[in-house]
Amino acid sequence: MDFKKSVVILFTLVLAVLLLNQFFVLFSFTGGASTVSGQAFLLIVPPSIHCGMIVTTDAVLSENITVSGDCINVGADDIILDGSGFKLTGDGTGRGIILNGYNNVTLKNFATVDNFSIGIYFNNTSNSTFYNISINSADNAAKGMSLDTNILNNNFSDINISLSGAGSIGLYLDSSSNNSFSSLEIDSVSGVEVWSTNNSFNNSFTSLLLEGNTNLDFSSMYALTIEVNNTPPAIPADLSALPYYLTFNNLSTNSIINFNLTYNYEDIADLVYESIFAYHYNDSAESWSILGNSEVYTDDNIISTGLINSFSTFGFFGVHATTTTSTAVHGGVARRFWYAHLAVLQEMVREHDLNFTTILKQEIVPEEIPGCPENICGETPVVQEKKPSRLAGIGTGLAFSTGLTTTGNIIVLVMILVLIAYLVYMIHYVKMARKPPALAGR
Repeated sequence: MDFKKSVVILFTLVLAVLLLNQFFVLFSFTGGASTVSGQAFLLIVPPSIHCGMIVTTDAVLSENITVSGDCINVGADDIILDGSGFKLTGDGTGRGIILNGYNNVTLKNFATVDNFSIGIYFNNTSNSTFYNISINSADNAAKGMSLDTNILNNNFSDINISLSGAGSIGLYLDSSSNNSFSSLEIDSVSGVEVWSTNNSFNNSFTSLLLEGNTNLDFSSMYALTIEVNNTPPAIPADLSALPYYLTFNNLSTNSIINFNLTYNYEDIADLVYESIFAYHYNDSAESWSILGNSEVYTDDNIISTGLINSFSTFGFFGVHATTTTSTAVHGGVARRFWYAHLAVLQEMVREHDLNFTTILKQEIVPEEIPGCPENICGETPVVQEKKPSRLAGIGTGLAFSTGLTTTGNIIVLVMILVLIAYLVYMIHYVKMARKPPALAGR
């Protein structure tokens, strides 16, 4: 056997061994549940995910799966689970994905985790990343994502949770701190969008969209529930409402939140800017009152509430620009003017038996208030000629990862290149073998 034939045979044997090894990686089993194992000496491609797996290495979902009970169980640190745009569908029981006791894990690209009692369950997990995941359920008391005990320093983004069952909770936080949430959309029309217990701290939210409408940002939240209120109390007749109502329920006497609401420009286009405030509803008095620290930032289309520690339903109202009574149009100006001088106003109310609401509505102008200091009452408030600016919409797309992100994928590329070179060589070798030898000189 010549040297060239020996090289070809040796190369073919090595390739066969590598492919056989990959077969065992893809189809290894332990006990009753299949286990994807990373112990083989070469992983050419991430193995496929199946329900019942205890996944211990990078793995991908290769088809839609329907299951009864729990589906996928993460069983190792430092791995990536890629849903590849496929679906997990349950029967209303069990948990779609379980991550219990492992760190630095990535879950991504699950088209839907549908119809489980808990979509994704987290316990004792830190420094992990979760993105591009949708979770749906129509069952009563379902939870979209349940972060239960020691969920620390994780990043959640581009996650959509839609629950329609009574008593459902979109996002449940218990003993979960220092996590970052961005671009989450939560819709729990018959339940609670967010539930954060009194042992969860410093979780930050950016672009939290509730029921497709209410867009919130906040980092100060402690021991409360958040839900969209679709049947709010009636508002004062001289005010117009922005289409956002939220109900907060405190879970502790120390509950707090400080949030920003991002509105659409059209929501305030016909309102007097100076008249817009966040309002708090007093259940016992059945009346709305202004949150004195609330501010409107028109350059960013944001209303900031300031720190809130008394909870009920909250709304956002202003005076319509076409209101004919000057007192109503200027009412918001007076409100802001007097909140800037709140201590002085309170003292005058006590000394002169004035009506606080009358002053805020500017039915009495500052110069006519008995005992008002000249340096304050000389500052007759005027309507500013400021029109809210509209930010240009910036589309945000989700980039799906198709790059070579694992050692196995790099090896696949190398093997493909080697195989191409081998085929080119074989074609050339066969042609040379069939070519008749050159005739000797005649």
